[in-house]
Amino acid sequence: MAAIDYFVSVPFREPIPDEQTDSGLNNGTTSSANDYIELRMRVQDGSSNPTGLTRKDVIHALEDFERYIIQGGQLGTGINLPVS
Repeated sequence: MAAIDYFVSVPFREPIPDEQTDSGLNNGTTSSANDYIELRMRVQDGSSNPTGLTRKDVIHALEDFERYIIQGGQLGTGINLPVS
């Protein structure tokens, strides 16, 4: 059995209109090939076992990603991060 992932993605440089709506975001169980930034959340592994992933886990991961980007990437080198 295949793993089950949920995806949320953002089209390239298209801002979300406001905080009260998620229009402009794509989401589902498959990735959107045309979007540039996406979040994948694995909710079931390949053996049909729930992963136990929670909203809190996702928020913590996003905070880690934010810190990584603000600090300029791994060890501050900025490797593979956009310049601006």
